[in-house]
Amino acid sequence: MRDIGKAIIATAVLMSVAAVESSVAQATEHESCAKAESTFGRGGGGKSMEWAASMLLGCPSSGPRVVARRWGSPPSDSTELRLLGSVSTGVRDRRTLAAVTAVAANSSQPRHVRLEAIRTLVTYYDPSVVVDYRTRSLPSGEELVPVLGSWSSPRGRDGDQPLPATVKGDILATLRQIGGGDGDQTVVKVAKKLVKELQG
Repeated sequence: MRDIGKAIIATAVLMSVAAVESSVAQATEHESCAKAESTFGRGGGGKSMEWAASMLLGCPSSGPRVVARRWGSPPSDSTELRLLGSVSTGVRDRRTLAAVTAVAANSSQPRHVRLEAIRTLVTYYDPSVVVDYRTRSLPSGEELVPVLGSWSSPRGRDGDQPLPATVKGDILATLRQIGGGDGDQTVVKVAKKLVKELQG
């Protein structure tokens, strides 16, 4: 009986330690997410932004929120914009989907910003797919062509507001809308090509 009592006490102690460690880990994660949110929200480049982007992938609440907010005023710098697109593919959430969709469909946004948003939308359509843009030479001039590839494993994790069940249809509808013509023929052609490729 004495041994059983000792075992019960030992188990209780271990459970208590585990609870404390879990609380500490959660507090540390919350602090890191808050710091990453602040850093990423300020914008800019460099190692601090790369650190913040990688940290946000593990923040299911604040990650999608700050990424969606950043799309509200997307960077013009191509490197920073690509980083935004990259971290966006890693936080699959209704908030990021709505923000990225709005930018992709907004004909007043610069071409390179819309193309990055469209690239991100495709990963929300299918997380195993990656889009690369290549320039093809034609007799009439150069043409930008989207080329689909695949990741070795699907990218992204769900935020605390998961993508809707209708996400694929919603994204195709957005691409069709863009492909219907909005002034920028490069973006129009890319959208049409992607609709065709995704429906396969």
